[in-house]
Amino acid sequence: MKVAGIILVSLGVLIMAAGPAGTVLGMIRAFNEIQASDAEVNEEQLAADVQLSLKLTAFGLLLGVPTALVGSVLLIVGMVGNKRVLTPREAWSSG
Repeated sequence: MKVAGIILVSLGVLIMAAGPAGTVLGMIRAFNEIQASDAEVNEEQLAADVQLSLKLTAFGLLLGVPTALVGSVLLIVGMVGNKRVLTPREAWSSG
């Protein structure tokens, strides 16, 4: 259970990091659209880019937070029988 917990916590953190990365990329797209336009800015395209950014953030949070929570619970359950809390290295090596 400990190894599964470590894996799920790690996956949760990575997924949560992917959401803001998508936000940044979407906002870069939106600002590139503004910079590339000579006279007019296409408001619909800007709104679509910002909307995509926010959806990616929400998606990362909706997947990442529960994954990290389940991993944390598995780690705690795996350590209940121990008299002390294991370090991540000890938990990983004890399997």
